[in-house]
Amino acid sequence: MILHHMKHYMFGAFLFAASSILASGLTELPVKTVNGISYHYYTVKQHETLYALSKRFNISETDILSFNPSAADGLKTGQDILLGRASKKADAANPDTYVVKKSDTAYGISKRFNMTLEEFYALNPATRDGVKEGQTIVLKNDRRTAAKAVENDKNNNTATTGNPKRVTHVIAEHETLYQIARDNNVALADLLGANPGLDAARYSAGTEIIIPVSAKSTHTPASASTSYTVKAGDTFYGIATRHGIDLPQLYAANPGIDILKEGMTITLPQSCDESAAPIAEAAPPTEKKPINIAVVLPFQIEQKGKHNKSMTEFYRGFLMAVDSLRTFGNPIHIQTYDTKGTPEGLQEILDKPDLKNAQAIIGPDNAEQLSSINAFGLENKIYVLNIFNNRDSAYLTNPYAIQAAVPRELMYDRAANSFITSFDDFMPVFIVSSDGRRDKVEFIDVMKEKLNAAGKSYKEINYNGTLALETLAAALPSDKKIAFLPGSSNKEEFDRFATALQAYKDTRDFKNEVIVWGYPEWLANRQAYPRMHDLDCYVYSRNNLPEKYETESVNHLYDTWFGPHMLQNYPQRAYMGLDAGMFLLKNLQANGGDFSGFSPYVPTLVMPISLKKVNGGGFCNNELLLINLAPGETISKRSI
Repeated sequence: MILHHMKHYMFGAFLFAASSILASGLTELPVKTVNGISYHYYTVKQHETLYALSKRFNISETDILSFNPSAADGLKTGQDILLGRASKKADAANPDTYVVKKSDTAYGISKRFNMTLEEFYALNPATRDGVKEGQTIVLKNDRRTAAKAVENDKNNNTATTGNPKRVTHVIAEHETLYQIARDNNVALADLLGANPGLDAARYSAGTEIIIPVSAKSTHTPASASTSYTVKAGDTFYGIATRHGIDLPQLYAANPGIDILKEGMTITLPQSCDESAAPIAEAAPPTEKKPINIAVVLPFQIEQKGKHNKSMTEFYRGFLMAVDSLRTFGNPIHIQTYDTKGTPEGLQEILDKPDLKNAQAIIGPDNAEQLSSINAFGLENKIYVLNIFNNRDSAYLTNPYAIQAAVPRELMYDRAANSFITSFDDFMPVFIVSSDGRRDKVEFIDVMKEKLNAAGKSYKEINYNGTLALETLAAALPSDKKIAFLPGSSNKEEFDRFATALQAYKDTRDFKNEVIVWGYPEWLANRQAYPRMHDLDCYVYSRNNLPEKYETESVNHLYDTWFGPHMLQNYPQRAYMGLDAGMFLLKNLQANGGDFSGFSPYVPTLVMPISLKKVNGGGFCNNELLLINLAPGETISKRSI
């Protein structure tokens, strides 16, 4: 069992902030009058995108475009963007119902109408198994605000959680609920329980909330240090919890220790020894069950020459999620195992009795090892989260398999349907190398099948070596919109056709009539981003392309704990670990380990996750993104 040491700690729930929408209030923006109506507006800064403004101000891209139709062509530095009416009449623009259109998803609709997926499902329970074209769904128009909840609580003290003594607090700008709970010596879960109308994912400065009065902490200050002998299965988190020590103090008292091993001696920064009774906290009225997660990955920690750095990076992100939610309500127990990348190493782990106590297991990417873990999960009724292997099919028959990596066949089908419905006025043109890479002909075959079924025409251009402009000009009509679909995602092959596509685009009077459809692998080729922007590329992807403002706090904390050495791959494994940890912890807390019941939506950085139950099987991630790298370095994204 291994646990990497987090060298330092930064106070404040960075992840609570990262997983919440800390939107600046519109009421603080300036106002201008257009056609007799007053609007709040914002002046666009360099490199800001429609998606970024949507996230920053907690407004759907659709709503922004409804006020600013010209923004569909991209934002310009210095441009004034209208973000909402300055009068209460703006509420009338929000409909009460919506009729589902083809290719709509629950996630996409909830985002469009500024709702959490949780709120969407609460209003439309039947949509948990998916939405259907023509279906009328209910939209929540006037949400309860925290202020209303405060008023209701004052009028009905019997609904409170036991202690009638209460104080109120007005949320300050950039203040998080975690900080408020910590500063007032209360658990975050108790703070949320005292404010039933407060949405933990969406709250704003100026909101008045109730702070329940709690007993003072029974922790005694650290006055001396003593030693502790590490036992099998110990983690820093577990030792700190048992002895009533703040995790940051324990880390600080043991600098340079990267791995806890049985028999190792570490320092406890309090007057206690391993035989002393742990310092007890005030027991809650009803003790919450612990959350147990096992991480089974090929760290190969003892094989320095083969050390799997990407798995270590993933695990570090996972630890950041665990630490951010460790005071959220339920005790968190993590079992961490190194498969050593061998069948023997995995079998040794599967033989451990403690593994059967896990509610969920994060499995490796190796197909054979994942298969063994899925069988173990089925036998012992333990959920297995598969993040890395998109070809695994256990979720089709195993009720305990969770396929977080959208399967390739499903991804191809969704992407092809999205192209046909959203770009029906473009002529598809497949460009396939005769002597180069053809790794995406499988996707092209799916596209052709869909196009034939829809009665739509297309062209295919084959080329040798490097694609030439003359080949394109001779084969393509000049009066039709063109969408190029390459037969390869390989970056060397991209260079062989990109120049000709750009040259052809330059010959057209309207450059927006030529686009390129690309592949998830392209997002790892950051050097090609400028050319992709010029070509107006649309990339379907399982993974998000987070913007700088979304990752700054995460990067800062990572650098503080581990140093500035995050691997610069795509998607970044630390972000994936962070997303996986937040997803599992919040879901296990909400559903008690039963994913067939309620499963809340969890905001993520790079892995959008929304599970769909498979008939006769387990669960499959139902989220796929279409990312547009448009001219002018504009990036827009939507769910497909």
